[in-house]
Amino acid sequence: MFFATGARDHRALCAFADVQSSVVLQEMNPASPSFKAVLGNPIAYAAFKSTEPWLLEYMALDLGELAQSVGFVHVAETSSTPSHKTFIACKST
Repeated sequence: MFFATGARDHRALCAFADVQSSVVLQEMNPASPSFKAVLGNPIAYAAFKSTEPWLLEYMALDLGELAQSVGFVHVAETSSTPSHKTFIACKST
């Protein structure tokens, strides 16, 4: 899996804390220009939405806020490809 320079080693983000667990996700980035291009094209959007029925809910989700609300700290997000982002969160004991 490819990670952007700032997210290559999630252990560096969590090393200074007493970390019990961490989460690293790579997923599509709704804020990316390529994703916005799909949303701007009615045909591409309809095709994409047919395979992703919860697309609007996903776009509205603040993953960082959700992770913090359940006890994760050191939450970070970075672009990892032109259309994807990497999300990292650590949870201490």
